[in-house]
Amino acid sequence: MSQILEMTAIKRGEVGRGETRTICKAKGLVPAVIYGAGKDNQNIYVNAKEINHAMQKPEFYSHIIDLDVDGSKEQVMLKDSQIHPNKGTAVHLDFYRIDSSSAIKIYLPLVFVGEDKSPGVKAGGVATHLLTEIEVKCLPADLPESISVDVSSLNLGGKAHISEIKLPKGVELTSHVDADNDQAIITIHEPRSSVESDDDGISGEEENTDS
Repeated sequence: MSQILEMTAIKRGEVGRGETRTICKAKGLVPAVIYGAGKDNQNIYVNAKEINHAMQKPEFYSHIIDLDVDGSKEQVMLKDSQIHPNKGTAVHLDFYRIDSSSAIKIYLPLVFVGEDKSPGVKAGGVATHLLTEIEVKCLPADLPESISVDVSSLNLGGKAHISEIKLPKGVELTSHVDADNDQAIITIHEPRSSVESDDDGISGEEENTDS
């Protein structure tokens, strides 16, 4: 199961945007909202320094968060965020309530295992990640931190596809995969410089033959 993070928040009253901005600037806060699970939306503030630090970590986007709102705890996940175009800091956040009995859909990072051991890489090949995350659905209790993909057996020119991903128990893909819809997620190919050198050699031989 994915690790549960802990964060704190405070309730936000019904005030205008101008007053909200003033409060946030003065106290180092970011406005946010909690919604979902059949409950009313709840407006909150979160600590700007804490949330901006957390958002630098990839795992923050796939973890359940134990959010303490003035002493009352809510289990949530980050659903959306508005980022300042120049500062790169959070401007507003949307948190989605977690219902332990309902499946959630979420994008999880793909972790490629065994690249350095693969015959293709040992032969001088380069691994290119064509996908870095994939959408899955599962109950909150079954949520993993990431999806591991073993590529230790890939040869030069080899590929791994979505259908080859071994998902943890209780976790399913949200997209349908079949023979006509099975995207490659990683490929091991020759370095571009090697390919260009081979092409140059072929061209030179052809020119000499013509002469």
